[in-house]
Amino acid sequence: METKKIFKIKRLLNSDGFLRATINIRKKKSAINNKIYNTIYLIHNKNGRKKAIYIPRNLEEKVKKWVENYNKLKFYLDEISDIYLKKIINRNKKFNHK
Repeated sequence: METKKIFKIKRLLNSDGFLRATINIRKKKSAINNKIYNTIYLIHNKNGRKKAIYIPRNLEEKVKKWVENYNKLKFYLDEISDIYLKKIINRNKKFNHK
């Protein structure tokens, strides 16, 4: 179980990239034809300050994948951390019962 998660982490680390941010989809109205369309912004928090960065259409899928990879990476790291925490708790129980 643990080794599968570590393998997934290694695979993500070797992927195209990862990015700690949030995707924000905003509706914009075109000044030319009055059609409403979606634009994507990356919301990034640095030193307690949030910054919105416009993502051009040609980069949308790549940036979405980077954010998704980061979230998966964080999820697997949290799961592995929980596994090791349980190991410590179980070892303490063994030692306290002797």
